[in-house]
Amino acid sequence: MRQIHKIFPLPEEAADSTATDEPRTPTVGCGFFVTQDIVLTSHQVVDGADSIRVRHGGETIVATVLSSDPRNGIALLALDETARLSTIIPFLFGNVGEAVEGSQTVFCGFISPTFSRLSVDEGIIKSLAGPNDDLTGFTILASIGPYATGGPLLDANNRVIGIAMPTDTTGVSPTHTAVKADLLASLLRVSDIRLSEPPETEDEPLDVALSAQMARSAVVLVEAK
Repeated sequence: MRQIHKIFPLPEEAADSTATDEPRTPTVGCGFFVTQDIVLTSHQVVDGADSIRVRHGGETIVATVLSSDPRNGIALLALDETARLSTIIPFLFGNVGEAVEGSQTVFCGFISPTFSRLSVDEGIIKSLAGPNDDLTGFTILASIGPYATGGPLLDANNRVIGIAMPTDTTGVSPTHTAVKADLLASLLRVSDIRLSEPPETEDEPLDVALSAQMARSAVVLVEAK
């Protein structure tokens, strides 16, 4: 059974989770463009939300849940008015089957809801399984903050191989779970979305600076209430 990861509430808006009649506690996480107007994020960030907003390049855009896969912890968001956003270059997806223990990776996301600049961190794949030998996830070593759920895990060719799910509930932890990106396929079919096929490339040395540059055009902050 997949572990349900705690998503941190916005600190200034946290509600008492013990009160059953309280409104939904606001949550914040990351996401990234897979097409010009579709964002992939974590299901746990947007589950049960009445209002979702995506922040990118200083702009805030209203979003709605297009489809969601609670079992695998992922969701697709449809955005309105993306034409007024700065340049969007969606990420391509890599071959998850080529990942091995020790593979270098880059995680891109935000470490705080008040940060307007992206944070990137180089890491490695520690295991090809998540907690309890869950084969739908990776275990990765990288410094990922608690507000970064839903951010992309990139391979050396800057293609998405995972969606990060921080498991630590007290701050930045070196060990995390990332849902494998190939699980997105069924969700895309349900939503009738086709992604661009990545061109054939040779393996390149990891370039974190290039990863950060590409992430600025694709990674967003997701706020749900």
